[in-house]
Order: sequence, then structure tokens, then C-alpha cells
Amino acid sequence: MRAGDIAEQFDTTRPAISEHLRVLVEARLLVLRREGTRRIYAVRKETFIELHHFLDGFWDDRIARLKAAAEREARRSPRGKRA
Repeated sequence: MRAGDIAEQFDTTRPAISEHLRVLVEARLLVLRREGTRRIYAVRKETFIELHHFLDGFWDDRIARLKAAAEREARRSPRGKRA
């Protein structure tokens, strides 16, 4: 996708979009190809798959710990009783 096409989707300046795209290229989430003066960006599927697996594990762990903490709290203070 051309940088200009991407920028049109957002309510921000083109320089800001260019900076975000640069960061995503450096993070290896996007690949940049130049065609003359145009910059064409594409998603790097393999990196997004890695990110997806990381986030799945990240959130699964956090949610499990939140659930355990909520269950411990519920056992300590039964409903209807005030501390």
C-alpha cells in the first residue's frame, strides 16, 4: 500500500504517519519497497504471526492471574459483608 493511501485513512499529519511507518519497518512488522519516489509498504506476515503468538501468551497469562486474584478476593470477603 502506498504511504499516501495509508495516510488518508487517519486524521493526522503525513509526517506523523511516515514516522509511524518507519518505526513499524524497523520493528520488522512492515517491509518497504521503493518505486521511484513512491514508498510501498506491505505487512510481513511471519512477524505478525510471531507478534500474535506473543500477545496470546501475554494476555492468557495476565488474564489467568487476574482471575486467580479475583477468586482469592471473593473467598476473603463474602458478598453482603462489609469490612
